[in-house]
Amino acid sequence: MRADRVLQHLQMNRRVVDPSLWSDTPREVVIDLSSVKTLDDFIRVMKVAFPLEENPLEIWGAIRDGLFWQTSPLHVRFDGWSQFEKSMPRYAGKLRRLFRTHVGRVVVEYRDSQRR
Repeated sequence: MRADRVLQHLQMNRRVVDPSLWSDTPREVVIDLSSVKTLDDFIRVMKVAFPLEENPLEIWGAIRDGLFWQTSPLHVRFDGWSQFEKSMPRYAGKLRRLFRTHVGRVVVEYRDSQRR
């Protein structure tokens, strides 16, 4: 993309991250998916780390925004992953694909149980 097109894209976008907001301190997020069995459960646990705007059904957009507009290195740990994969395989696959696109900017761990 040419520089003038990049500038035009940034001007049209409503959210441009200010580089002065960047912090080298990693942000760590732990999400317990072990009890997730429905869309409502999924939204409830995910919105803690990825705040929703108005429509709770826009959880995928909130996750994408949270990954794209991050202001520090991000370490995400999903507890209860194997149970979540069994209960909601399509959501687990989509979530894994979404995080895979941000390799290098985000470290992700998929665990079977919580560390106590």
